[in-house]
Amino acid sequence: MKQYAGIINYFDKRDNVRIRELSATYQIPERFSGMFRVGRSSLTLSAFNVWWWDDCNCVDPNMAYDGASAFGQNSGFLAQPSARQFRMQVRTRF
Repeated sequence: MKQYAGIINYFDKRDNVRIRELSATYQIPERFSGMFRVGRSSLTLSAFNVWWWDDCNCVDPNMAYDGASAFGQNSGFLAQPSARQFRMQVRTRF
């Protein structure tokens, strides 16, 4: 469907793609973790809200609309986009 506007209606396509979360875990070999006198260990890197692509005039559906609700409408006005987060986790056994 194409975008078009009429006198009464406005039609907008809602095509979008989101990469919401990515993570990768690496199992550290025991010969390296043994140098620190710890047991089996792993390292995890993760990212949240990595990428959002849209081909429409729509707002991000994950936006925080608390600012707009004070005005009585749920529009994108004063809405905050979802934060992009990066995390690192180290798990080990002693």
